[in-house]
Amino acid sequence: MAFVITAGDSKLGHITAWPIAGLGPNNLALGGVTAQDVIDLQLPALARLQVPYFMPNSPANAGLILAVGTNDRVAILSGAMTLAQFVANYTQILQTLVDTLFDAARILTCTPDLAAPDDVLEELIGQVATISQSFGISCCNIGSLLDPASDYLPDGIHWNASGQAKVAASFAGELQNW
Repeated sequence: MAFVITAGDSKLGHITAWPIAGLGPNNLALGGVTAQDVIDLQLPALARLQVPYFMPNSPANAGLILAVGTNDRVAILSGAMTLAQFVANYTQILQTLVDTLFDAARILTCTPDLAAPDDVLEELIGQVATISQSFGISCCNIGSLLDPASDYLPDGIHWNASGQAKVAASFAGELQNW
């Protein structure tokens, strides 16, 4: 694996102990991003990168880690979006990625997570996992890796050093198989 891009929410960009020595992510992820933002901003940026032309052995040497859903939860709770809209957006993102940019085997999705999950978050976790699976894309259940009492910053949203290390370690095997 020579090239990893992170997209979606910025949590992935905060990992300081990246799992493979000498490999850091090329970060397109931004704080506060929803699935709609990925469609509007990040997919066009990925297309402009022209991944197949940007790297000599691409797409075999390129992979993408996508984290979406935590901010969509806020949009759903505020009434700015519905779960059905999230499902449609997330499906569109994965369809675009698989059709135009990456082999499904080179994409890793991550479920949304919080230290104190609620019903909306649990539904989003299930949708991310199910939709990812329908495209043959591996999905990492972040919440199952982390201890709510010891792996989050006091805001209950972002990972502390312990949480970052656990997430990074979970990616290591997947990335080395790319």
